[in-house]
Amino acid sequence: MNSRLNAVALFLSIVGAAVDFGSGTIMLQSAMVSSKSAMGNTIDTGAVVWGLLLYGLATILVTTGVLGTTRVADGKMVVFGGLMVVYGTIMLVIGSVMFIGITPVMQDIFASTLAMFAVGLSMLLYGTVMAIGSRSIPVKREMM
Repeated sequence: MNSRLNAVALFLSIVGAAVDFGSGTIMLQSAMVSSKSAMGNTIDTGAVVWGLLLYGLATILVTTGVLGTTRVADGKMVVFGGLMVVYGTIMLVIGSVMFIGITPVMQDIFASTLAMFAVGLSMLLYGTVMAIGSRSIPVKREMM
């Protein structure tokens, strides 16, 4: 059962990272704003910061997902489940901020927002199952 939990957690981490990388890339692409001034183009630093933050979150998600499938995670499902809950909450907050319009304007914001909500909610729910459910799941230890 633990390997199934790890596999789903890895899948959600990769999907979450893909959503973050995609949203971050769209955000960085929209950072270049045409200006009517004589200075030419200007860069929207808010969009750059948001894009880099999303890239950072994606990197953390992939790292945690991969570590969750190694021996590092053995017996630490509560910790990895808690991390999934935190990451899911962060993605829900980012999706809400994108939906409200606090983030810089970007193309395809509706699709990115829906993806953030879907993955964030999935991570939140599954992380709760990992954290709470893993306590009652008997773990079969292999002999070395």
